[in-house]
Amino acid sequence: CVLKKCISEAKNHQELLLKQLVRHTMDLVQSPYGNFAIQHALEEWGGQRCLPILQKMEGRMMQLSVQKYSSNVVEKLFSSAPEDLRQRFIGELVASEKMSMLVNSNYGHYVAKRALQMATPEQSEALIKSIRANLAMLPNRRLWVKWENVMSGADLESPGDTLKGSNGSGSNGSKRGKRREQCP
Repeated sequence: CVLKKCISEAKNHQELLLKQLVRHTMDLVQSPYGNFAIQHALEEWGGQRCLPILQKMEGRMMQLSVQKYSSNVVEKLFSSAPEDLRQRFIGELVASEKMSMLVNSNYGHYVAKRALQMATPEQSEALIKSIRANLAMLPNRRLWVKWENVMSGADLESPGDTLKGSNGSGSNGSKRGKRREQCP
């Protein structure tokens, strides 16, 4: 992607590019190709430098966690965000009254898996409790089994493993990249 190349090589114009990414954060994270730009900025510049982007997503974790493209960005921000912001983002999921949306979403499954890997022990316990409370209503048996594996720890990998694509480059945000459009 052209935007990814600009992010990688924006030494003198990084501040200008960051301002534009911040301005369009919500559109980009929900876009088939724009989500890669935000993920790449987080990889290249780090969570502290991308703090304005992360702050634009605050308060929208549940909404972004159940969407196809933005869920990749949410996974990435759990491993990139400064610790205090990461805890707030995970706390948003735990405190949400819409946990059933997350539980019923294939994309939410991946987000919760990453959140459990990055959460404090207290947050992990609260997140698992909240998920379990919503599993009884889940009509999809296969998704129910995935959730049970995640909560039992059988489906948890180290944080670095899940971010790698099939080629190990980490460019697509997760192992589910082969089912998603990739940036050309």
